[in-house]
Amino acid sequence: MTIKERSAISETTILVTPTLTETAVSRRGHVSSLDFLRGFAALSVMLYHFSGGPPMLNHVTGGTLAKFYSPVLRDLFSWGNMGVEVFFVISGFVIPYSLWETNYQVKHFANYMGKRILRICPPAYFAMLLLLIQGYVISRFIHHNNPPYHSPSLELILRNILFLYTGSGDLRWFNSVNWTLAIEFQFYVLVGILFKSVFKNSKFGLFVLAFMLLSLPNFIPGFPSYLYFHYSSLFAIGGTALLYYKNRVSAVPFALTLALFFILTWLTVGPLAAAFGVGTAGIIIFSKLKHRLFTFLGKISFSLYLTHIMVGSVTEFLLVKIFLPQTAAQHVFGILCITVIACGFAFVFYHLVEQPTLRVVKKIKSTH
Repeated sequence: MTIKERSAISETTILVTPTLTETAVSRRGHVSSLDFLRGFAALSVMLYHFSGGPPMLNHVTGGTLAKFYSPVLRDLFSWGNMGVEVFFVISGFVIPYSLWETNYQVKHFANYMGKRILRICPPAYFAMLLLLIQGYVISRFIHHNNPPYHSPSLELILRNILFLYTGSGDLRWFNSVNWTLAIEFQFYVLVGILFKSVFKNSKFGLFVLAFMLLSLPNFIPGFPSYLYFHYSSLFAIGGTALLYYKNRVSAVPFALTLALFFILTWLTVGPLAAAFGVGTAGIIIFSKLKHRLFTFLGKISFSLYLTHIMVGSVTEFLLVKIFLPQTAAQHVFGILCITVIACGFAFVFYHLVEQPTLRVVKKIKSTH
């Protein structure tokens, strides 16, 4: 069967023919493994931050949780920052997928970006506000203004609000995870401009060529790694998975293209990122991974991602007032307690902050 024939019948056979590709997709077109992957990614990043990150960077202290340090958990979750790479692959699949059944054109760009901004910015801004309040309280009432508290400059505020990272001036993020949102927004703009020409209406070779060209700046000496281009091959892996799911490419070219972007990711981001990227694409397409815990974490994953550092540091400050960890088991217990509390706070944050914005986004008429 040709690619064209597969594409023509895909919307009907998906309900009746349990092929390998179709097993990961529900009757409503929901890719069932995405919830699992989102939950896994958010939990991985949180435990990476809470346990101290890679061993070569933290030999003594525990990252976000300076008073709770477990070498066992540090070694166990030293790869946890790869949750960011998982999120990038998911976005490479989901963002163009969300436009697939619409009559999207570049003239609808403002509507499309407006929905993305409403989806991302209100929760992110609220989390930033909480972190700024936390910083002021710590400086003013705990450290007694030593060193003195300095209000952020207007330039820094604008950079954080607009998710701009220019490589010069004051580079601080109010929320340290927001650098990934800057990368995401750059991808949203790219998809909004190139969706029809590169994803939906193009030959597969044009898609591959476009993302290869987007990876080329990484091989220019001194090219900054804080731009989308550095991670473009990870988004391309997600896009490749989408085109295979949409029957725009057969198995052999799909596998060869994944191998190509695996190599590009290895060369630009690293071998572990390449492995997680391709593994994520495989799970999206070929797996029906489900687990109640990860489905729950997937639902609150964005809220958890935004708030876990703030909640972790505050909870640690309060917890050490109750007991100071003396043994390895107590350190592990403290980290696990803080993890559970961070998840609980994210659940509340989701219902009070994120979910209302989701309702607003859903009310905005999609382009058809």
